[in-house]
Amino acid sequence: MSAAHLMQFIGKPARFASEGLTFPVTIKDVRSSYGRTDFLILPVGGKGEKWAGADRVTVGQEGGQ
Repeated sequence: MSAAHLMQFIGKPARFASEGLTFPVTIKDVRSSYGRTDFLILPVGGKGEKWAGADRVTVGQEGGQ
């Protein structure tokens, strides 16, 4: 993916899924390395941030379902 394509994800709502939990997040940053895309995500109702693989993030969807 090009840098311009990756930049379009910043600020978008998304859902993060891990270990049976799914919750809404906002994408703060994005990076690509060795063919893998990672998103820096922030929870909508909480605090903190985490780098997560694109396989665990569904971009453009809000809510916990």
